[in-house]
Amino acid sequence: MSASVADAYEKAYSNKSTTDAKAAYAGTDAEWTDEKALEPVDPNDLMSGDVITFDNGSAMVRVQKKEGDPEGGDVDVIIKGELTPIGAVIAEGAEGLGGFAGFVHPPGIELPAPEELGPGASVPMTGDPPGDTTVPA
Repeated sequence: MSASVADAYEKAYSNKSTTDAKAAYAGTDAEWTDEKALEPVDPNDLMSGDVITFDNGSAMVRVQKKEGDPEGGDVDVIIKGELTPIGAVIAEGAEGLGGFAGFVHPPGIELPAPEELGPGASVPMTGDPPGDTTVPA
């Protein structure tokens, strides 16, 4: 995941009193001031860091990919610092935020392509690489 999404997740998980994706992205490269800068996203194309919108606010989406799962994995929403299954949020709305209004994609949440990183740079990884990472002598 990109640094902007990681920073926004940290803010969203730490905020136990409110739910606000725009505030979570404040100060990151993916910060937006105009709602028109957000691209609509099909629910089948969601990625971690996308935003679910409600009548009166927004929350961050987390997509947990499952190996071998062609459906894309588990999708949760961070509501008041807690992961909440997306099905419950869409069906019931989010407390204080009103009903479900759609999904959007903030600009700048993607990982940069390797050719955009420059010489000698590497693509950031999530988690530890699999297998033995020792180098034989």
